Formats: sequence, structure tokens, C-alpha cells
Amino acid sequence: MPDDASEEEKKTLKALLDAENSHSKQWPKHLMALGVVVSNLIVTLLRGSKNTKIIPIERCGFIDWSLFAMFVLLMFVASYFGVMINKKEQALKKKLNRGLIPSDIRFEGRPLRLLLIFAFAGGWVGGALGLGGGSIFNPLMIALGVPPSVSTSTGMYMIIYSSAATTIIFLVYGQLNLPFSIWLSFWCSMGIVAGISAINHIIK
Repeated sequence: MPDDASEEEKKTLKALLDAENSHSKQWPKHLMALGVVVSNLIVTLLRGSKNTKIIPIERCGFIDWSLFAMFVLLMFVASYFGVMINKKEQALKKKLNRGLIPSDIRFEGRPLRLLLIFAFAGGWVGGALGLGGGSIFNPLMIALGVPPSVSTSTGMYMIIYSSAATTIIFLVYGQLNLPFSIWLSFWCSMGIVAGISAINHIIK
């Protein structure tokens, strides 16, 4: 480590690296993602759909657009803080010359712009067309140098939140065929496990 690194910076980096190697110490970031999903759920359920209304809000009225605008603003704020947290962590790793590997996506310049643009594109594809956002995220991360096994697991992690929110919304609206969903989820899970195992075997 550099000689000019303070003891506090060394302790902070050690705690950061310990957290990155542990599932149980990543809860602040998990809770941030969960907060975004809960906000999405609340706004979506309050706005309702054409056929289902939980509370009487006029579609495309002032309250409807206000809720939508507040949600968009909240997403900008969450994205800003998410980027700032990761930039701060990477700056500390870079200063102390520890914890960064070549395949890490740098939260600066072109990689950061691509992440933000394609995150929006992936969210739009997932929300508007019902396709998995992984079809956008995975090729992008691989193009940025992320190993396929890491990009796959990262994409699946992101999709978990959006899929869970959509599932809850359809459950509330009574438009979900639960037995069929469970049957389909089981075989999708088997395919995911088989696919990731195959990728890990090929890479090794």
C-alpha cells in the first residue's frame, strides 16, 4: 500500500473488501435495490391499470403524472447515489492499489455512460416488451471485459428485482396463473443452473 495512506483509509478498504467477499455484509446495497423495487410497486399500484384500480386516480390526470414524475426523480437520485458510492469505493481501491482487477467496470468515462444508457434500455425492454433485461446487460458487460460467468450472475441478480415487482403486481391484480408460474419457474431455474455450470466448465 502507498505510504501516504492513512490508517482510516486502510481500515475502510479492509472492511470494503471483506464485505465484497461476503454475502451477509452486502445488505446496504441490497436494501438500496429493494427500496427502488418497493417504490416502483407503490407507485404502480397507486396508479393502477386500465382495468384495475386500487384507488380512484384518473388515468393521465394530474395526480397520476405527479406520481410518475416523483418516481422518475427518485430513480435519478438512487442512480446518482449508486454511482457515487461505487466511484468512491473504486477511488479508494485505486489509491491504495488493492482490490481492483482488470475485469472490473470503471465507474467513469465511456464505461459509465454505456452502463447508464443500457441500464435504461434494459429496463425499458423488460418493462415495455416483457423481455429479460439480461438480453441487454449481459452483452454489454461482456463487451466491457466482464467474465461471462460474472456478467450472467450479475444480470440475473438485477432481473430478480424487476421480476419480483412484476409478479407481485400481477398477483395483486389477480392476473397471474400461479400453478403454471411455479411450473415454469422450476424449469427456468434448472436451465439457469445448467447454463451457468456449462459456462464455468468451458471457461475453466
